[in-house]
Amino acid sequence: MATIKKLTLELKSGLLSDLHSDTVMGHFCWRLIDYFGDDKVKEFISLYHKTNSSPPFTISNGLLEKDYWDDETKRNKIIRTELFFPRPLIHLKKSELVEATKSKKDLIIDFLTNKELKSFDLLTTEQFNLFIKGELEKLYESVINDKLKRPKFESDLKVSVEIDRSSLSAREGQLFTYHPKFLDEDTRVVFLIKILDENTYKYFECEKILKNVFEIGFGKKKTSGFGQFEIYGDINEFNEIKEPTDTNAFITLGNYLPSSEDGFVEECSYDFIVKYGRLGEEKSLSKNPFKKPLVLFTPGSIFRTSKVKEFYGRVTQGGYVSEYDPDAVQFGIPFTLHFNLVS
Repeated sequence: MATIKKLTLELKSGLLSDLHSDTVMGHFCWRLIDYFGDDKVKEFISLYHKTNSSPPFTISNGLLEKDYWDDETKRNKIIRTELFFPRPLIHLKKSELVEATKSKKDLIIDFLTNKELKSFDLLTTEQFNLFIKGELEKLYESVINDKLKRPKFESDLKVSVEIDRSSLSAREGQLFTYHPKFLDEDTRVVFLIKILDENTYKYFECEKILKNVFEIGFGKKKTSGFGQFEIYGDINEFNEIKEPTDTNAFITLGNYLPSSEDGFVEECSYDFIVKYGRLGEEKSLSKNPFKKPLVLFTPGSIFRTSKVKEFYGRVTQGGYVSEYDPDAVQFGIPFTLHFNLVS
């Protein structure tokens, strides 16, 4: 049985990169090289290629956690702390309805097909548990009565001037803009970690490396002060998600690259991005630092499967995403949860 842990972070600066699971794993590998060298990271990646054993861990995209006060003006006491999950991309077929009028069942199906649920990009932990247990009527009642303000990133506009590296002076007329994202002081970032092999997780000192990923800065312009985080508390076990037994589907909480071993059947509901990856650290200065574009399924995507496993997805083989760097890979094994998909 896999163990789930929770890494909580406070954002201390603007953020220019999305908090994607595959990006975190790329940063993790670079920090692993810093600590232990190239051979160790090759050994680590090889565990994600084996089909007869489990890799050390999977990780989610960044989730948001928010404190709520008794009075937003006086702020005397925090009365609630809520961790939010991505909205499941549920789809039910309208042809299955037989009622001619809007019954309770009709309303729930309208809700699940996003007529009402689309305004809720995030579910509370309790609502997410109702979903994975298949208690859709209770989920419907909870959401339509939910007045809780959702956390979100706010963006800003920054303008900088390009510097001539030879003269170290500003280039005339060479302005560029970017849009860092910020969180308010009551909102934190959370990553859920599913430990699949306790021995290799400890062997690679994964918790120390994961903390270091964020302590030194994350993503674009981290050397210029962006992407700065502080660890909030410790990495602790997280027991607030209750996966049911005897399941027939999974939901992804990170960026997912399907594998032929995942046992898909026909019924799936998903969204996706086209990821234009880039080599990291010093390799970003190479002749061609760009990876081949890949389609990744995004958090909230749902897949019915004939195989119940602790992890789904794949990591590409070396050289697949970059003909210039045979060691480059793309991580596509995210944090997933089992649930019962209602027909």
